[in-house]
Amino acid sequence: MGFLIGKSNEALTEIETTAQRISFDAFIDSSRSINKTLQTYQYKEKGSFKYEMSFLSDSDYRAITNIARNRNSLREGLFTIPIPYSHYSNASILVPSTTTNKAYSGNSTNKPWEAALNSLIDTEFTTIEYDSIDTYDIDYVNLAAVTAKYNYMIFSFDLSSFVSLFDEREIRRLTLCINGMNSSPIRFFAYSPTSENWYNIEDYYYYDSTAFDAPYGEGLFSLNKQLVASLALPWGLDSIATDFLSSNKVYFMAVTGAVNQSLIAQYVRCFVNGYWVSPASVLDLENFATAFTGAGRTGNLELQEI
Repeated sequence: MGFLIGKSNEALTEIETTAQRISFDAFIDSSRSINKTLQTYQYKEKGSFKYEMSFLSDSDYRAITNIARNRNSLREGLFTIPIPYSHYSNASILVPSTTTNKAYSGNSTNKPWEAALNSLIDTEFTTIEYDSIDTYDIDYVNLAAVTAKYNYMIFSFDLSSFVSLFDEREIRRLTLCINGMNSSPIRFFAYSPTSENWYNIEDYYYYDSTAFDAPYGEGLFSLNKQLVASLALPWGLDSIATDFLSSNKVYFMAVTGAVNQSLIAQYVRCFVNGYWVSPASVLDLENFATAFTGAGRTGNLELQEI
């Protein structure tokens, strides 16, 4: 059985593992006051992943070392989907389309994150626009700046296949990845149908249109800039399924943090129980002795959720 790992702009690679160990740190800080009353602060959980390989093939060895050592971006990171969800990639990796997972665009003079969802579902993407965000290339959707208005995109992902294969109570993380950034800040929200509110899950403030102009060409940095927003359960809510799903659908919004700014998307994916991670360590994979026995290489890969 194998887990999936890789960069968002590529098909994730399946790597066989002989043991998978996953743990979650709830980040609960506690202390007692002068009268011995316990005070606690709780934050969103973060995962740690350890994969052990006892019979790693040469091809898997080369793939995993190449993936884990990629250092071409400061915060680009990797994505991993652990077992058993990795064996149902069609239900775990969702792509906006004309049929199931929808995308919409619009603009507003008021802050969109203070508005109801129904009032924001405006114009659905055209077939050409869906095609533009389906492939990691130079095609993209661009919402031009509008005077005194916020631009936004709303993405609706249907988790029905995942729920039917597993259960809605198994949804622990929903990770949205968008490539493309040509203004700052860009804010990300997830909609709660139960409270009818948008929850802020990530803000991005970096943008430089002149970065890496040559030899790759002006503007490509803007198209390839990766923005990741992970929905873990906010403190005080019951579950992702209860608080963020409506008929098995989840709604994300990417929106300009200020008026008079454009908004672009070049590539969009949603990972169900997929985690944005960074390699913490790669241990013993350089052990070539076992390669000569025909049993394959051994070693461990440890990942920390970003």
